[in-house]
Amino acid sequence: MVFEEIDSQHRLLFAISNELLEISNPKSQEPEIKYLLRHLRDYVEKHFSFEEKFMEEKKFSGDFIYSR
Repeated sequence: MVFEEIDSQHRLLFAISNELLEISNPKSQEPEIKYLLRHLRDYVEKHFSFEEKFMEEKKFSGDFIYSR
């Protein structure tokens, strides 16, 4: 289901963000920070492209409410 995929993508976005927040010594971990920021940027682009395509396909009007 599409919502499971979107939820999975949200979890990954938060996982990457949390890894950045857990960096304790930014000066010594600069390569890791750069990698994580590139990964986050690329994944954000992928994620929003996926969501936008889904909304266009479903003719999302803004009044749609998702609940489990």
